[in-house]
Amino acid sequence: VIPDSVFSTITLNHDFRTATHEDKGDFKKGLTCFAVKKCGEYSGGELCFPEYQMGVDVEEGDLLIFNPHIAHCNNPLSGEGRMSMVFYLREKMHLCPSLPE
Repeated sequence: VIPDSVFSTITLNHDFRTATHEDKGDFKKGLTCFAVKKCGEYSGGELCFPEYQMGVDVEEGDLLIFNPHIAHCNNPLSGEGRMSMVFYLREKMHLCPSLPE
């Protein structure tokens, strides 16, 4: 659990290209928040949705909210310095033991 938020998990990717996939283990009725931190000089890495033949060039300061249960991937990167942050809620969090107060 991430205090004072609706998220349970943050995934950080540095200069990482994902293959086409649908997220597993996320809350089935939930959405994903996606942001980018620029830590160097790069191009590419657009987040793509093949079913819609669409790509989104998420830049620092943007927030993309999308359904993680539809196929998505990202384009190749040139250069270095793209930190992507994926914020979401895992399924079955109610089964986790309580955190100490």
